[in-house]
Amino acid sequence: MPDEKVNSESSIVNRILSIYHLPFTIQRKFKGFTLIELLVVISIIGILVSIVIASYGSVQKKSRDSRRKSDLAEIKSALIIYFQDFDTYPENVDSYPSNASGNWIPDLSPNYFKSLPQDPGNSGASSTNCNSSEFIYCYVKNSDESFTLWARLENEKDPDRSGNPDALCQDTPPADSSLNYCLESPAL
Repeated sequence: MPDEKVNSESSIVNRILSIYHLPFTIQRKFKGFTLIELLVVISIIGILVSIVIASYGSVQKKSRDSRRKSDLAEIKSALIIYFQDFDTYPENVDSYPSNASGNWIPDLSPNYFKSLPQDPGNSGASSTNCNSSEFIYCYVKNSDESFTLWARLENEKDPDRSGNPDALCQDTPPADSSLNYCLESPAL
C-alpha cells in the first residue's frame, strides 16, 4: 500500500506540473512577428498617415488665409492713419494690385510701411490690375473718403468670403477677378 500512496502522490504532483505545460500559450521556434501582424500594423500606419496628410493641406490653407486677413487689417490701419494725416486716401487711377516691388500703394511706403505685405500665395509674378487670377492683394479707392482692400481666400468654407450673407464686406469684387475677400474703409 505504501507504494500506492507514493504513486498516487507522485501522480498528483505530476498532474500539477502538467497544468503549467498545457497549450494555453503557443510556443514558437522563432521569436518575432508574423507576416499578417506586420501587414496589419503597416496598413494602420498608412491609414493614419493619409488622414494626417489630408488635414495638413487644409491647415496650411487656413493659415495662409489668416495671414491674408491680418495683412489686410494692417494695411487698412495704415490707410486710416494716412487719411487722418492728409484727409484723403492714396490716389489711384483704377486699382493697385500687389506685386513683387513692395510699394504697390503709392505714398504708403516707406512712411507707413517699410515694405507693403505680399500675398503668401503670390508666386512673385507682378500684376498690372486686380483682374488677375493670381494670389494678390488689391487696393481700390472708391472716393476720397472710401476704399476697399481685396484678397483671394483659399478656404472654400470661410465665412468671410464675399457672397456669404455673414461676410464683413458685401462689395462686389473687381470684374473678371478671383478675389473673394474684402475689407472696407470705415465711415470717417
